[in-house]
This record gives sequence, structure tokens and C-alpha cells, in this order.
Amino acid sequence: MMNNPHNRIIDKDLISIRHVASESEPCIQAADFVAGALNKRYRADDGDHYHIIAHKMILEIDAFDDHKKKK
Repeated sequence: MMNNPHNRIIDKDLISIRHVASESEPCIQAADFVAGALNKRYRADDGDHYHIIAHKMILEIDAFDDHKKKK
């Protein structure tokens, strides 16, 4: 049990987490856009924003696809 890497205590000096407003960080804005576009596509069946990024996708997997088939 002790050798399990998931039980290892993380050195707080190695990881730094800051909460920032996406308006001030372009990379956070991009991540928010992608997450929002995917969320709208799969939850609301709304592809308005998804079509902007769809051609950049290399692989797309619907994690709930198998769940939908069982219903």
C-alpha cells in the first residue's frame, strides 16, 4: 500500500495553483472556449461554437456514448 504512487504526499513547492480571471489570460480564455463549446455540443446539442474548433480535433470520444446505447 505504501508503494502506491497515488498515496505519495505531493511537495507543495512543486505545484502552484492560482485562480485568475480568464479575461486577463489568453490561454485560460482558449481553454474556457473549448470546454464551453464541447459542453454546449454534448449537453444542449448546440454546435454553434463547436464548429469553430471541430476541424482542429484529432480524436473525439464521447465518454457517455456507451451509456446512451444501453437505454
